Amino acid sequence: MRERTAELRGIKDEVERGIAKATEQQHAKGKLTARERIALLFDEGSFQQPEPKGPRTPKPPPSRARSPRAHPGRPGEPDG
Repeated sequence: MRERTAELRGIKDEVERGIAKATEQQHAKGKLTARERIALLFDEGSFQQPEPKGPRTPKPPPSRARSPRAHPGRPGEPDG
């Protein structure tokens, strides 16, 4: 368990370094990051990014259409 925790922390550190590097590259080009551009559109404190709610439960598969034989007696359909 400790090995896995250390591995995940290492991955997190790599990601954070990558984000910092990408931000520096954007700034070197004279550009803002997407979050910085969005921040310019809102007044201070008027927008809060929602936290993820966790895993979503999958929707059940759609029901299958019934065959014409499932509805005997309809006009124009064969009887079952």
